[in-house]
Amino acid sequence: MTKASLILLSLVAVSPGAPARAEPNSAPPADDRFRLSDLLPRPLQQNPRINLSIVTEMTKDGKAIPAPTKDRPAYYIAWDGGLVEEGDVVAGEQPPPPARLAELMCSSLAASGYQPASGRNTPTLVIHYRWGAFNHLSAIGGDDSAPDDDVVLKNLMTRAALVGGVKFSVEFMRAYNSGLLAAMNAFRLRDERTDLLATMALSDLYFIVAVAYDYDGATHGQKKPLWITKISTDSQGLAMDDALPSLVARAGNYFGHETNGSVLFHPRLFPGRVEIGEPTVKDYLDNSPPLEAKAAPAKTP
Repeated sequence: MTKASLILLSLVAVSPGAPARAEPNSAPPADDRFRLSDLLPRPLQQNPRINLSIVTEMTKDGKAIPAPTKDRPAYYIAWDGGLVEEGDVVAGEQPPPPARLAELMCSSLAASGYQPASGRNTPTLVIHYRWGAFNHLSAIGGDDSAPDDDVVLKNLMTRAALVGGVKFSVEFMRAYNSGLLAAMNAFRLRDERTDLLATMALSDLYFIVAVAYDYDGATHGQKKPLWITKISTDSQGLAMDDALPSLVARAGNYFGHETNGSVLFHPRLFPGRVEIGEPTVKDYLDNSPPLEAKAAPAKTP
């Protein structure tokens, strides 16, 4: 198991299912209208829609701390863990410049109420983030459907937790491990949202994972996680250097603010306007309208 897998799998220590501390945006984006180009395969579209999932889960220690706001921010130091490529390696991936992602992370964290520490503002958090591709892992026997390879199963469960959160991953793997097609079909057909999350879990992904640790604990050699925010999209037909900046730019308001399961968006890849002819895309940091989001409904035990 690689360090990246351990970081992603560390989310099992987070307790999901508590009431959300931040309501998702509900207004549809201005570019939400249907376009004829949407009928084309995603690689042939200039500005395709993406399936974007954001999950923030809190630890007990994290829940004990008031959620920050823009008026009352929390201060942090950031640590870029760099590019991660999990599962089967796909040749030709072009990562975005790390400095560009760092700039976008700073902007999105600010929208969530987090500001970089300075001489006058002592940090209370260390925010460690990693980014890259999390692809499926082929089974040793060459049969990706075989549920008897522990490494393949761990890869699949991690991707399920990445797109849907811990609770979703447990339900997904219970249906998957049953070995019954009817059980998986029943799980997927319970609603459209579950079906999409299951499809994403079975797909290759681009992702960003940010984990916040208590600063005082870190300075004394103690690893005290507070929250984890996971942002992902299925990567088919997308380029890493386009997709990852878009994921980070769309995540403002969700870093460190608990979601009840995953929040799903279906925005355009580029938030700016694309001209006909030679593509011209506005900067990712341009102000864009709120995105449509749908939080998972709370389930009764």
